[in-house]
Amino acid sequence: MATTARRCAVTLLLAALCGCGPDLEAADGVIVDEPLAGQQDTEEAELAAPSPSDRLIVWQQNLEAMKAGAVPASRLTSRMLAYTYRPDLVILQEAWQNVLCGDYANPDAKGDVELMNWRGSPKDARGLATGCRSGDPLPGSVLARLGNKLWGGVKNAGHRRPWDDKLGSTSRTGTAVVWDARRFVLEDAFKYDDSMVPGCPSTLADYKRVAVLLRDTRRTADTSDDRLVAVASAHYGSACRASSNEFVAEEMVRRWSTFGGRALALRVIAGDFNTEVDTVSANYPARRRELNPEGWYRAFTENTDWRGGKFLDAAAARSSNAGGDSAPLCGQWTYPNVSSCAARTACSDTCSGFGIGGKLMRLDYVFVSNARGTLSASRILAAQTDDASAGYSDHKAVRVSIRVE
Repeated sequence: MATTARRCAVTLLLAALCGCGPDLEAADGVIVDEPLAGQQDTEEAELAAPSPSDRLIVWQQNLEAMKAGAVPASRLTSRMLAYTYRPDLVILQEAWQNVLCGDYANPDAKGDVELMNWRGSPKDARGLATGCRSGDPLPGSVLARLGNKLWGGVKNAGHRRPWDDKLGSTSRTGTAVVWDARRFVLEDAFKYDDSMVPGCPSTLADYKRVAVLLRDTRRTADTSDDRLVAVASAHYGSACRASSNEFVAEEMVRRWSTFGGRALALRVIAGDFNTEVDTVSANYPARRRELNPEGWYRAFTENTDWRGGKFLDAAAARSSNAGGDSAPLCGQWTYPNVSSCAARTACSDTCSGFGIGGKLMRLDYVFVSNARGTLSASRILAAQTDDASAGYSDHKAVRVSIRVE
């Protein structure tokens, strides 16, 4: 959406809520995926290879309904395929049902139930949509593009999203998890909202979030090396963020610590959290270095009492906040996504005329753990924001590479 609309939306929400290229060697010897130099928004970018079986590539992004239906889904996949390896898991927010399933950018689609293709979608017993109105997503939709361009066909884009037969163009049902169905088998899933979280008001019960349990076959016929991966997509305002994080993190362990005779290997909770890590340090550069993390963040990354233990913030695991104004973490901001500001990585940098007072803000996160809270930071092989997606969202994507063991 436009900058002004985004600012208004944030204000209202807060009020309401009270391989074709080489891998590059990092300095520490870890192989890191990087964008391929010179890639443009063209079909040539679709030479990216599937990830190795010991690596899991996660792409998190608030799509802003692909700028409220005006931008084609090809922009998204072209960015994904500008890297050495294509994503295995895609964790989305503001992925409206009509954008996931329908030919939404078609001028004739507005008001056309068949072209929008979401109303009357099939659902499971958990209240999650299992497909689209016509069964498959239509050409032009985000799901069809992901399946066809990343994973070998439209039917290979497995997904779950909150089911709703009335709200097709709204963030209330905009959280979704999408995966390569050639690699992953869906084992279980659930939806959740603030009304299910002890101590949280039911004001935002209409805003649904989704969590899935996937069995990672690692593309081998030998089932002994399969791994269970729990994934949740979250989109928050200001209310009950910490409590909701704790709820889904513990629910993953409670439901899935062992499932079908297998132990839970990995938990991923990712999304647009609509807040920064540090809002209290004395000045803007210090806040961007995240020197004084808020309680919600400390609960995620330092807790000792959650069932399943603490999580790693993937970006912080790969980018230090040391180094004064040149601290690498300051280059991992996600909002506002403006092409002319992409190279501004100093902690004191701003993007005048955009976002909220020109501030560069880290609002989008990928948190990773195992079932015990003991995941080593060395398992995070790469974590970076994508700097070339301004054409379709005001939020940068966060791309993370995780080693699977």
